[in-house]
Amino acid sequence: FLSMRKGSGHVALADLPANMAKLKRLSDILTEEEISGFLADTYPDTETEIDFEAFLR
Repeated sequence: FLSMRKGSGHVALADLPANMAKLKRLSDILTEEEISGFLADTYPDTETEIDFEAFLR
């Protein structure tokens, strides 16, 4: 995940589903499509950048 973080400390929502799906604990429970779905419910604009540290908490 550190490689996804930009110099500003933010990460693009569009980058999260594919990278989150690579996490074993998460991929055992959710597919990339399901991850995209719950992120879209919370953040409708996938071009939005969110604070990386806050997201991890």
